[in-house]
Amino acid sequence: MELDVADSTWFGLFNKAGLKHAFIHHVSIPETGTYSVTDDARTVEWIAGTPRIPYEAGREVGRIKKVSFNRTYAFQEQGKFGKVIDFTFISEEGRALIDSAAADLGYRQVRGSIEKIGLLIGLGTLALLVLMGVIIGAVMLTR
Repeated sequence: MELDVADSTWFGLFNKAGLKHAFIHHVSIPETGTYSVTDDARTVEWIAGTPRIPYEAGREVGRIKKVSFNRTYAFQEQGKFGKVIDFTFISEEGRALIDSAAADLGYRQVRGSIEKIGLLIGLGTLALLVLMGVIIGAVMLTR
C-alpha cells in the first residue's frame, strides 16, 4: 500500500504541504492466516513542482514509526493572515488500515524477515557487548 505520488492530481497538494517522505507498506502472507508488514520510507524531492524519489537519498526499511507536522501561517491570497498549511503525518495510520482489514479477515500479524534480521543483529550486538564486558572484567581481575 502506498501513496501514489506519481498521480498528477495530487502534485499541487503534496507540494504545497511540503511532502518530503513517501511511505510504502509492503504486506506479505508467509503462511495461511498470518501476515507481515514491512515499512519502506523514502525521501521525496520536488523538481519544478513534480515529485521524484532520488536514488542517492536515504532509505529506511523495517518497522518505522514517524510523526511530523507542518503548520504555516502567512498572508493568504485574499489578504488575510491565517493558516495556509496544516499537515500532520503519522506513519502508523497506514499500518492501522492494514491491521484493521487483516483483523476483519482473521489474520494474525507476524514479524517480517527484515524485522527479524534487525532483532537478531541487535541481540547479537548486545551479547557481544556483554561478552566483551566479561572478558575485560576478567582481565582486570587477573592483573
